[in-house]
Amino acid sequence: MVRDVHYASVREAPEEMVYLPTWRRGPEMKALVVRTVQDAAGLAEAIRRKAAAIDAAVPVLSTKTLQQEIDNNVVVERLVTTVSTFFGGLALLLARSASTA
Repeated sequence: MVRDVHYASVREAPEEMVYLPTWRRGPEMKALVVRTVQDAAGLAEAIRRKAAAIDAAVPVLSTKTLQQEIDNNVVVERLVTTVSTFFGGLALLLARSASTA
């Protein structure tokens, strides 16, 4: 068991999660999650090489850092915040120009 897992989205409440061995999960895509204090890009390349050395038929399709995953997950909220800030500033400028006229 693990705690504090935001499985599908960072906006959802955390769920309890059980990790099963790969051989018990079935044919869907697999994921390897690694926690490190090292450079993530360098470690990802080392893992990719090691996986290819073990079994070249198993592709490593993509690698992402946790920060990249979070950034992808909150892109809509950041866009809404940016647009809201722009229109809020525009409204402030219009209200100021109307009050001075």
